[in-house]
Amino acid sequence: MAKLLIVNADDFGKTASVNRAVIRAFETGLISSTTLMTNMPGFAEACTLTTQHELHGKVGIHLNLIEGQPLTEAMCACRRFCNPHGRFLR
Repeated sequence: MAKLLIVNADDFGKTASVNRAVIRAFETGLISSTTLMTNMPGFAEACTLTTQHELHGKVGIHLNLIEGQPLTEAMCACRRFCNPHGRFLR
């Protein structure tokens, strides 16, 4: 039975520079998957890049509970995870 090695790149969607690095890693065969941060500034660009580079099925979700802005008002109000300004606690 052949063994499969999965190399995943975290933080897709974090910033434009991270997005470029992830795409370059796919292009050079360094990675086989990535995980997308939906609450970060590069999210929309990462979605576009996913389509442009035909990465469907190679992009998962990056659960992020420590950085950026939560996606729901309920999470923003949760003091266990967020400060009084609604930002995640580091």
